[in-house]
Amino acid sequence: DEKIIAIPFGDPTYKNYYDVHELPSHVFEEMMHFFEVYKYLENKTTYVDKICGHQEAIEAIKKCKQAYLKAYGNKND
Repeated sequence: DEKIIAIPFGDPTYKNYYDVHELPSHVFEEMMHFFEVYKYLENKTTYVDKICGHQEAIEAIKKCKQAYLKAYGNKND
């Protein structure tokens, strides 16, 4: 259940960050807190297992895309 942190290319505040580890510590801590509690209202618990960088995010997206195509096929065919 990977979560990908993405920033729009033109975002004036975050456009110069390329990896989650480059974010200011307070922003990073706010995101970590969100991911640890966002399912609380559903009476579910979550935890952050590990934090990966830019390249790992790209690999996760590729893996998920392949799984989707395997399950549902290419709708453009």
